[in-house]
Amino acid sequence: MWVSYDTLNQVALAGNQDNDNVQQTGQESLNWQPMGAGGDGTASDVDNGASASSIRFYKTEGPLCYASRNVYGPGNAQTEANRAVNEANAATPSVNWSGLADPNCWNGKPMEPGAIAVNRVVPSRMLLFGTHLYEGVVKNGSGDDGDTLVMISPIPDAVEVDDNANQAALYGGMLNGSANPGLVYVGFKVKETDPATGATVSMQRLYLRESDGGSLIKLAKYPDAEVRSIGVDPQDWRTVYV
Repeated sequence: MWVSYDTLNQVALAGNQDNDNVQQTGQESLNWQPMGAGGDGTASDVDNGASASSIRFYKTEGPLCYASRNVYGPGNAQTEANRAVNEANAATPSVNWSGLADPNCWNGKPMEPGAIAVNRVVPSRMLLFGTHLYEGVVKNGSGDDGDTLVMISPIPDAVEVDDNANQAALYGGMLNGSANPGLVYVGFKVKETDPATGATVSMQRLYLRESDGGSLIKLAKYPDAEVRSIGVDPQDWRTVYV
């Protein structure tokens, strides 16, 4: 289950198994309404960066290409119709999902599962993670809410990422009052080659990118334990809770 919060309208969003992504109909309301067309609600998050609007993101079922968004203004009034998060390659911005490793969607082929994470300090920036790790294109310090993507690669030492395991990510943090929007923590279950035996083994791994322009590194001392959620100290991203 995923939970996120629209700070402008003070309403919560939640992803529920078999019962869609849902949102409160108003502040402190006991009534909830569906956001999608049913099925498993597998991810939600909110861009709360603007003073007079919020962008709510949600994803139904597994594939990354099922991510959608809508925009709300004050008074919990929807101001933009639901649409897909474009997830396009920067070279082909008008071609939805061209930024994914497999751009096929809605055609009966296997599609890349995954989830989304809105940046904690620059909310227009978005991270997407599945069998690959993607970052929304950043221009002049701002993102475009996942409409264009670049792939963060490689995943260190990983032969393959297990798309059936739980995953989690955190994007952006603070240190001593300074924002670090390029911070990435992400947890994957991966297949690696055992250096001692040459055999392929499955391991639960936690990875870190310390800042924009840095490389993704494997935190070797993290135990082989499933990563279900990630949090950091609000004032010190170096203190992480998994």
